[in-house]
Amino acid sequence: MMNPGLFRSVFPRVIFLLVIAGSLAVNILRFVNTKEIPYGCHIDEIGIVSSIRCIATEGVDPLLHPPALFINLFFESPRAPTYVYPGILWGKAFGFSCASMRAFSAFLVVFGIAGLFFLARRLWGWQTAGWVVFLASISPWMWALSRIAFESQVAASFFIWGMYFIFRRASRWNAFMAAFMLGCAMYTYLPFRLVVPLVLPLFFWARAERGALNKGWHPVFWPALVLISVPLVQGMLNGELMGRFNELCLVSKNNLGAGGGFFALKNALGMFVHNYGLHFSPHFLFVQGDDNVMFTSHFGGILSWPDMLALLFGGVLFAWSTVHRKARLFCKDRRILVVCVICFLVGFVPSGLTNVQVPNALRSIGAWPFLMLLGGFCIREVQKRVPLAAVLAVLIAGTFACVYLKDYFGPYQARSRGMFDFWSYDMAKNARTNEDWLNFMYFNRHKDFTLQYYLMEFKGDSCSQARQAWVGFNKFLDERGIQ
Repeated sequence: MMNPGLFRSVFPRVIFLLVIAGSLAVNILRFVNTKEIPYGCHIDEIGIVSSIRCIATEGVDPLLHPPALFINLFFESPRAPTYVYPGILWGKAFGFSCASMRAFSAFLVVFGIAGLFFLARRLWGWQTAGWVVFLASISPWMWALSRIAFESQVAASFFIWGMYFIFRRASRWNAFMAAFMLGCAMYTYLPFRLVVPLVLPLFFWARAERGALNKGWHPVFWPALVLISVPLVQGMLNGELMGRFNELCLVSKNNLGAGGGFFALKNALGMFVHNYGLHFSPHFLFVQGDDNVMFTSHFGGILSWPDMLALLFGGVLFAWSTVHRKARLFCKDRRILVVCVICFLVGFVPSGLTNVQVPNALRSIGAWPFLMLLGGFCIREVQKRVPLAAVLAVLIAGTFACVYLKDYFGPYQARSRGMFDFWSYDMAKNARTNEDWLNFMYFNRHKDFTLQYYLMEFKGDSCSQARQAWVGFNKFLDERGIQ
């Protein structure tokens, strides 16, 4: 019979190795077949991939203009420098295809998951960090997003590392890195320009419980954050970066009306409460997730089966601590847990403030890190008291990962292809095979960036050649009255 002491010391290590091995396996699969799954290339992907290629090869954007800090091609949605310019280095190493840039997005998401591991280890130790990274690795909320070649979802990675540097040892270097990473998050995706200011005071409140930041920390952090944010604030004030805000936000002038007024604000508040509540509907959490199949695969909601188990464990722990108050459960962790819950709720605020495609898994991505932290903490705390609960969690997580990934690498390809302009992709492949580019150009004559991208990727044109081909072809058609 095994010695109980040996069991208590060996068993957690075995579980830790299992969850780390599972996390590594899943994250390796994150890079598999980005060329065909999703099938095709979305217009947002084409815009950002073309921008990266053109800047890297010719020093211009796809319109042949000198590149700016933010690349604004269409939809009043400027592309972030925190993705475009690092993407140049990635492209030089691995190519400038849509598939390669999807792998770049996956890499940045894995970078964020690594940040979650180090943050959880800092807060609660290795064992909890293992569970956090396991939940994050198999999270359906982030999986589909991580394999799309645009920048919005990777803002969460910068945000996570910003948190980590706040909770690290109080040094000037960590203060600068915290400011830099949080600044990158705000540059990368508009919702974090609201989330970061809202949650920063909570981070400092939680950090104080684990040791005060020294006097040299704040004089580095705040000036660095302000200086980093100057171009961002300028872009917001001059309207360059406010196109999507004005279009989507309930409290923008476009939606409130020129005069605004009490009743307009009251209606906006009512819509916000309704939209915010939609993010907690069973349909969004458990059944389908986001209506947009780009953002979630529609195999279940945004919560995985182990996420649900972690929530169940959390409810049991909360009930137990309420009944047995004298046990003083989680005393040393209470403040950080409260902050994680509040920040999770705050993460849905930007999405609730929008007027279309609600609930939205992408706009609420600021809540995702806190769900992973809370879930990993709850599973580990139950494991401490009931060790075999870890076996149940591993079995459920492993089963979920298998069936979810089987669906993603199988039926999801057909289910999502309509969102990724698969017809243009197929036509471009046929044009390359048959060397019939005129037919391809005719059917894509109104989609300039799509045409340019495939001329560069499949035909081998340079950025300027592809742009001039589109301009010249349309001029030729216009002269002959062909629409």
